[in-house]
Amino acid sequence: MAQSPGTAYFSGILVDVSALRQRGYGIQSDWVEQDLVLALKRQFSGRLIRNAPRLLVQVTSVSLGTFAGAREKSSDFMEGTALILDKSDAVLAEYPIFLALPTSSGGAWYLPDVDRNRVRSLSIAFAGWVQRKTNQ
Repeated sequence: MAQSPGTAYFSGILVDVSALRQRGYGIQSDWVEQDLVLALKRQFSGRLIRNAPRLLVQVTSVSLGTFAGAREKSSDFMEGTALILDKSDAVLAEYPIFLALPTSSGGAWYLPDVDRNRVRSLSIAFAGWVQRKTNQ
């Protein structure tokens, strides 16, 4: 497979949410891990090759803002780092990412599973930023 300049290729993709679990995020940790793995696989579809560095994405913080009503805006946040690792786990590159989305990104506040949908929206957007950052 020919590699295009500015396009990242990896031999594997890993997601680490251990910082969230240590801080007691509970089920949100599981949601982030599940959603981010799927979103990253979509973002890097066709870009997994042998003998390439690995991508490790560490999520250190997630915050879902409270619904503030129509006049005030509130945001959801996700913070972490995308690391490119060689075969010996040495860090080749590090990309800190801080993402904010409107609380409405997961749908209306009164819908069932709105928090689940908000975490999914954060994870999808975060994966997009990982792809942008690693392609620089």
